[in-house]
Amino acid sequence: MSSPRYLAAHLLMPRLLREKGAAALEAIERNDADFFVPVWAEAGFRFTPRLMYLPRDDLRIGVLTLPMPRESTEAYLAAIVGTASDASLPRYFLWEKGEDAGTVIGEWAGSAHRNYGAGPPFTGNLAGDCAKFIDRVAELCSN
Repeated sequence: MSSPRYLAAHLLMPRLLREKGAAALEAIERNDADFFVPVWAEAGFRFTPRLMYLPRDDLRIGVLTLPMPRESTEAYLAAIVGTASDASLPRYFLWEKGEDAGTVIGEWAGSAHRNYGAGPPFTGNLAGDCAKFIDRVAELCSN
């Protein structure tokens, strides 16, 4: 894929995380959408994500909306996950549009993309969809 949405979520955001680390998670906690402007600008579009910070046990989970996907492998939501006890490079998960109206949960780890299989159906209800995504991400982080 080479769409601007794919570029932003799969290439530019992981690079931002490698460069800025936990500062991205802190930006979500502060509700600072401007922190992510360089990603959208480099991808060639304007976008203001909705940010949600959801601590769960020792996990610090920041979720940001992404532009509505049009093609497979573009993503609906991204989660940046760290722990309260470790300020190292956070983990980065995507809830991707799959083939045939399904979804996939993926993670970028360095330059590798891990596929964790089918995700929950995307309904368009942000609160409900976010809760389902976070449940799956928390489960993956606990393994």
